[in-house]
Amino acid sequence: MAGVVISGPLLDSMGKSKRWSRPRGKHGRPGSQQQAPAESAGPTPRLRHLSATQVLEQIEHARHARDGAEADLATLIDYAVDQGIRWPEIAARLGVTR
Repeated sequence: MAGVVISGPLLDSMGKSKRWSRPRGKHGRPGSQQQAPAESAGPTPRLRHLSATQVLEQIEHARHARDGAEADLATLIDYAVDQGIRWPEIAARLGVTR
């Protein structure tokens, strides 16, 4: 349908979500695009003394801690389901909704 221009009543009856042509935010809704993080004044005092090597080591350490926490969380969720805890209760504790 190259070259076809849609206008008038057909365009008006089409929901805005069907017409949205710009890149969408995380959830795909117009107006929900993520904002850039606010400019910070720099690293916290705790980090200012670290060398580049130490910063990279801390990043790796934090990644390992995150991975471990995610594995623990998955295990806990599976156990909760096995115990008969309902998903709405689990979701509330996770801070998520449908």
